[in-house]
Amino acid sequence: MFIFDTDIYTNVMRKIPSETLLNRLKKVPRRDQFTTTITIGEVYYGLMKASNRTRLLKLFEAVLLPRATILPFDFSAAKKYGEIRSFLEKKGTPLAHADLQIASIALSMNMTLITGNLKHFQRVPKLTVENWLKGGK
Repeated sequence: MFIFDTDIYTNVMRKIPSETLLNRLKKVPRRDQFTTTITIGEVYYGLMKASNRTRLLKLFEAVLLPRATILPFDFSAAKKYGEIRSFLEKKGTPLAHADLQIASIALSMNMTLITGNLKHFQRVPKLTVENWLKGGK
């Protein structure tokens, strides 16, 4: 099962989305595709700032949102968040709170995080991440 990060959603909404991403998405059953409340918030934030927000909001709300199973930041994820944040800060490699929350949800649900931002997320111990924007892991 897969959790999609914000950059995956924003890529799909581009005029020319990643062909690699689209091909991977076609192969994954809908029941195995998830995202988080954090990602939804980040997408809405970005859409509100966009010059073509009306078109993008329609696309997001009519096409992408109905296909999403959205996972909350719950108690289990909050515990993971505290563990990961403490660990990364002690190492001197903190992560943005939104990224920490998304990673915590993925870990608490034992899912693979799909993102183009491997550099940040690979710092999180035991988190499985893959980059479907360029076809690599």
